[in-house]
Amino acid sequence: MKGSIRSVVDWMLREGVEKAKWEGDAEFAEQLWREGLMVVGKTVKLQRERHVVWLGGTPVRKPGKKTRKKLRQGWTVTVQPNCDESLAKCVAAHGEGWLTPHTVSLLKALNAVSIELRTPSSTLISADVGIVTGTIYTSLTGFTSPSHPNSGTALLHTINLLLCNRGFAMWDLGTPAGYKTRFCVLSNATEYVPARRRLRDKTPKRPLETRICIPVDD
Repeated sequence: MKGSIRSVVDWMLREGVEKAKWEGDAEFAEQLWREGLMVVGKTVKLQRERHVVWLGGTPVRKPGKKTRKKLRQGWTVTVQPNCDESLAKCVAAHGEGWLTPHTVSLLKALNAVSIELRTPSSTLISADVGIVTGTIYTSLTGFTSPSHPNSGTALLHTINLLLCNRGFAMWDLGTPAGYKTRFCVLSNATEYVPARRRLRDKTPKRPLETRICIPVDD
């Protein structure tokens, strides 16, 4: 991958190129993420469509009554800088796939965070691993415990509220998938890349700090 990253991305957009090879360290990988390229092993991808939530301060949908009841009963949502447990559960749930040891190491070096839903006994039942770039939160992978099949939906609703509350502008959920259609819209690369460039250097009103977050409003 030669030339400035921005010029390479512009070329990929113009020519419809979706993949390119790269070599470098975590600092270079961070620059690739900032430009909207998905780093998978030694390949970067410029996906033609991504699922995006444009956050305007009003949540798409609040958690339902059952979710709010669970949160009041002791379920907690936390933002953790250490995502080892969540990544291990993601690999166990989905297989290694794109989460190769090299990619996992990169995610840790890039300060990926884990937004986690736990039971009163501190059992991790659902998590979303992502990266913060300015006022953009990019979801990269996640899992839901088979014993708590609705916990994933509860976590997604709560992340939406959390990001709105913190003043984020974009929630990038990545590649199209059926369950995401309830939360977001499809954004093509010609819309998505300029939006990232506008938002990546902005500062949220409040950071995703490591603390217990229980945003349940009646």
